[in-house]
Amino acid sequence: MKATEAFITCLDSLKLDMVSADALQPLASDLCDALRNVHVLPPSWDGMAKVRAWLFKLTGMAAHEELSEEDSRQMVFDLETAYEAFKQFL
Repeated sequence: MKATEAFITCLDSLKLDMVSADALQPLASDLCDALRNVHVLPPSWDGMAKVRAWLFKLTGMAAHEELSEEDSRQMVFDLETAYEAFKQFL
């Protein structure tokens, strides 16, 4: 349930144009943590790699920096794809 909530929160934030690193990084971190607690997910699950990649990118940005429109769209796409795969897996 926590992972689903975290996916939805991240996606809703992006769709509401919250694209600053200081707004998205904690949400991506929460999502990563929630997914780590889903012990039935295999370590090789592709969705985790996508979430970690975005978390790594956001962590490397200064707080005031914002995702570009292209990055924002790509993050939405990657998270939606991961979320669908997550639901399929369950």
